[in-house]
Amino acid sequence: MVNLSKINWLTIVLVIAICIAGVFVYQWWQAKGELTRQIGQNENLMKQVDELQKEIGKLEKEIEELKISEEKAIEKTAGWKTYKNEFHRFEIKYPGEWKVKDKLFGERGQVSFLKEPSSDVGFSIGINIYAEHDGGGYDITEGEEVIVEDRVIRPFIYHYPIGNLISFEMCLGKDSESAAEACAEEVGNFYYQFSFYCGREDSKEEIEINECNKLFNQIIFTFQFIEK
Repeated sequence: MVNLSKINWLTIVLVIAICIAGVFVYQWWQAKGELTRQIGQNENLMKQVDELQKEIGKLEKEIEELKISEEKAIEKTAGWKTYKNEFHRFEIKYPGEWKVKDKLFGERGQVSFLKEPSSDVGFSIGINIYAEHDGGGYDITEGEEVIVEDRVIRPFIYHYPIGNLISFEMCLGKDSESAAEACAEEVGNFYYQFSFYCGREDSKEEIEINECNKLFNQIIFTFQFIEK
């Protein structure tokens, strides 16, 4: 005769064993999924580290190039003179053989650095400094006479407001492209505008424009603010 009590106990033990095995299988499956996820995360982190190392390498190369460029620029300007303006709190270097024209009209100042007129390429750089201005329209006036390649020229001066500040751009002619505003910065009540032109209006050779741009950038590189 079959012992039902024994069968029931075997069934219970079997069910318990299956449940325990199921728990272990579930935990193993969970652990495997977590491990796979962590491996994926680690791979992504390694890729990010790789990319960061490449970016750091690029930045280090750019910094080194900038240092070399700065050293070369300092060498080229080593023999230049220094113009210092304590009222407007700045100084800048310029080639030693150039002339300086410095004017101050109340709070508005203009400084021009002029290459000798006997040079093959006439070149001028101006630092125009302005105090606050309460509006006003746009107008054109004739500037003071300047000598470019042994020629006396009256440049046209374009006045225009910039916010509550006033600025101007000087050209050798109304349709001339020989003047350009390179950069501007407002510091305190002063507006600093750098502009330059190559004097040979009848000749727009690319090599001349490039030489002007190089020299202009070298001069601007030496600009710095000073304590009043």
